[in-house]
Amino acid sequence: KNPNAKQWYQRRVREKAAAFVLRAVAKHSPPLAQAVVDSGALDALAICLEEFDPGVKEAAAWALGYIARHNGELAQSVVDSGAVPLLVLCIQEPELSLKRIAA
Repeated sequence: KNPNAKQWYQRRVREKAAAFVLRAVAKHSPPLAQAVVDSGALDALAICLEEFDPGVKEAAAWALGYIARHNGELAQSVVDSGAVPLLVLCIQEPELSLKRIAA
């Protein structure tokens, strides 16, 4: 077996799980979403949008969307993180589910 393939897979699983947890926290209230922003997670979520795995991109796009929905200040935080151009690129991906989430 290729140890690099195993590490790659494990990293993708961790990234997807982390984005899912951030989404689960951020969706409940503006203060919780702000806590996610304050933790520095927006940079990590933006990086996840650049990953090859569509599942990682989807999880990150969901989390960013839940953060931005709460209010203008949080939406601006997502914009300031540089995630919007990466979300636009996700819309151009062939996976329909990713397009829906990123839009």
